[in-house]
Amino acid sequence: MFFKEKVTNEQLDILYHNLIEKVHLFAIVTFGTAGIVYYYEKNSAILYWCLIVIALIAIRFGLIKYYIKSKERVNLFNLFLLFTFLNTFAYSSIFFIAFPKSEMLQSFLAFLIAGLSVGAIATLTYSKKAIISYELGLFMPPFIKFAFMEDGIYHLMALILLFFLWMLIKISLEIHRHYMEALSLQQEYLRKSQELFLQNQRFFHIYNHIPIGIFFYDEKLNITEFNNYLLKMLRIPHAEKEKVSHFNLNNLLDPRVIPAIKKVFQKEKGFYRGEYLSTYTKKKMFIEAYTSFVTLDGKIVEGLGVVLDLTQLSESQEEIERLAYYDELTSLAKRTLLIDNLKIAIYKLQRENIYSVFIYLDLDDFKDINDSLGHDIGDLYLKQIATILKSVIRDIDIVSRLGGDEFGILLQGISDDKQTTLKAGMEVAKRISKRLETPIKIGDFLINSSVSTGIVVIDETIDNAFDVIKFADIAMYKIKKEVKNGISIYNEALKEEIDRAYKTKEDLETAFAKREFELHFQPQFDKDENIVGAETLIRWNHPQKGLLYPADFLDIAAEFNMLPNITDEVLRLANEAFKKLPRKLPLGINISGYDIHDEHFVERLLRIIGNSDFYQYIHLEITEQILIKNLDKAIETISILNKQYQIELSLDDFGTGYSSLQYLKKLHISYLKIDMSFIRDILVDSNDLAIVKTIVNMAQSMHLKTVAEGVETREQFELLKTLGVDYFQGYYFSKPVAFNTFLERFLQQDSPHPRLLTDQSRN
Repeated sequence: MFFKEKVTNEQLDILYHNLIEKVHLFAIVTFGTAGIVYYYEKNSAILYWCLIVIALIAIRFGLIKYYIKSKERVNLFNLFLLFTFLNTFAYSSIFFIAFPKSEMLQSFLAFLIAGLSVGAIATLTYSKKAIISYELGLFMPPFIKFAFMEDGIYHLMALILLFFLWMLIKISLEIHRHYMEALSLQQEYLRKSQELFLQNQRFFHIYNHIPIGIFFYDEKLNITEFNNYLLKMLRIPHAEKEKVSHFNLNNLLDPRVIPAIKKVFQKEKGFYRGEYLSTYTKKKMFIEAYTSFVTLDGKIVEGLGVVLDLTQLSESQEEIERLAYYDELTSLAKRTLLIDNLKIAIYKLQRENIYSVFIYLDLDDFKDINDSLGHDIGDLYLKQIATILKSVIRDIDIVSRLGGDEFGILLQGISDDKQTTLKAGMEVAKRISKRLETPIKIGDFLINSSVSTGIVVIDETIDNAFDVIKFADIAMYKIKKEVKNGISIYNEALKEEIDRAYKTKEDLETAFAKREFELHFQPQFDKDENIVGAETLIRWNHPQKGLLYPADFLDIAAEFNMLPNITDEVLRLANEAFKKLPRKLPLGINISGYDIHDEHFVERLLRIIGNSDFYQYIHLEITEQILIKNLDKAIETISILNKQYQIELSLDDFGTGYSSLQYLKKLHISYLKIDMSFIRDILVDSNDLAIVKTIVNMAQSMHLKTVAEGVETREQFELLKTLGVDYFQGYYFSKPVAFNTFLERFLQQDSPHPRLLTDQSRN
């Protein structure tokens, strides 16, 4: 343990640095010693001794040079110890070569050895091994010399030398310990100084470069120090920084932040977040300010303020909120914000018994505006509507855009009286209708406007914001079906109607899943009263209500966009029935407007029919009213069905539409079905007779076939034959019957008959 020592590079550097001076001095001492001893002893061996010592000194000098150039310096420590020992041992070996008889010379050598031993302590104290190696090498030769001499006085001198060596080593090690402690303290001091310098540098860079305004101020609220970013944040040029120095914070243009600044001298931390008006630029900002105190010996000496400029973040948040809650085109509230306010209105009723009212508006004929004038004009029109709606309400009310041309108005906290609240809603709705009576000018266009309106009072029966919108929407939709520019109020009767509608919807969904539908067939006859086809009519076998007719559920299906499901079910059932016919007959299938305008209708039809040849016998029936909505799309679909798949179409309820001749010129129609309203009184009403004659003559001139619906008497049948009608259906021949009954009657016919749809009937 005594000789275990780990020497650092710093210690080794000092040892070798001190050795540079020491070897020069040692060389001088060697030459001086050799000269003096030779002068008195006249012994030539002294010269050889001198050469050996000088040679070792030269080796040590070379070792210094090698150490300076070497990278692995720690490995040279052992060489340092070795040549230190050899050099001092060689020097002290003079006692073996020529021990002088002169007592004065003996004293000189003894004092010289003692001086060298003491002098080494100062230069070698950086290493325990170095001190011990030096002292052992220096004292070993005289000790051995004295120990083996015969005179007792020399034995005593050997013991004194040994004691002196022990004392020197002990003192050297103690000095070494103190040195190492001092060196450790020095290194710790240097490390702490470096850390402090680094922290100062970090603080300097943070203080001057962090994007946060920092300032210090005294008890009088005078600014004593501030960083550069504070100037940048306040938009103050660096050349005018003197404006900030010693500025008194009591003089801030915006005093809202001052209470947070003053708190620190009450030993409290301050905070402010919000808008701030800059004293120098008068610019409105959004900041977050934190204040704290700086203490010295427990006393507050100054305040510290930290300011964050959140203006850009606040503006971004406002923009995000605007995009999330407000419509980009009209700047009206979106559905999300409306829902939040509806919830507040419901809560207000529950807590304060204050009623609110919601108004649902749908623009009439907005699609026509878009289609005829373009979407750019349509967008400008919607913006004008938004302006009008905002002009008729209070600041606390909410106007929302719910869809393309649908809007909602929430009149909040109207009254504690339900009738007064409803009256307020009606007044606003009428005011809107009145404003829209004046045409709206968009560019070069004057647009006549109107809205269908549904109103619902948010009362005790409503506890869900979504129900408010749903009920108002249903009230609006009800009036829109009946008359444009009307107002409908949601009430208990309408609620019951809605509940029934939703119950029917749920039952329809179950019916589709459980296949509760069936087809009835009304035969179609030629002039010889032979069955040549049939019109399929859907029936619903309701598990509780029994057999239901289309009038009982088609309106509900249309309201909930379930007509495609009805059509698909009819196609499926008709395809199954067609496969059971002994001889193929055309079957008429009524399709809705949704089907004829659905771009996937042809795919749906072919997917349901599959590999069957039923599509060659399908007889699709459409009404004129269906065509009015989108004639171009109807023409496209009918053309595909007729030209690519030879599917024949007939125009049902012909004569009840608006522009029949215009449609007939463009459509690939094979049959005209004369509406039963003209057949019913044909024997007594000359107008009906004239209409039927006109339809038949027009059909013949256009190479179309005619089918008379609603034939109920023999007289009607005979007259229609005389007029040239081709085919007939009605109660005179047969009511709609179940498939088995229809099949039984069809089988009773003795001979086959031609198809209802023949090649000659095609356009």
